[in-house]
Amino acid sequence: NFIRSLPDSIGNCAKLRKLRIVDNQVKALPPSILNLWRCAPAGYNGNLEEFLADRNPLVRPPITAFEMGGFNNAFKLLEESVRLEMR
Repeated sequence: NFIRSLPDSIGNCAKLRKLRIVDNQVKALPPSILNLWRCAPAGYNGNLEEFLADRNPLVRPPITAFEMGGFNNAFKLLEESVRLEMR
């Protein structure tokens, strides 16, 4: 597959429950994707239950975050990265 990036508007897909971008060329997730995350302590109330990103050259967040802790762990790292950029 040849997807290189996800659009910033992905964060507007409030009803999205599953997202699979396996075997593509995505290097970074847009910060807006955090809007899809269901993580009450962080203030996100999305509906995303499954996010598969295997076999992508992800560096933001790193693909190893998905492999070692699933997408919740990866989204936590992405959130930290976004916060650091905003400083």
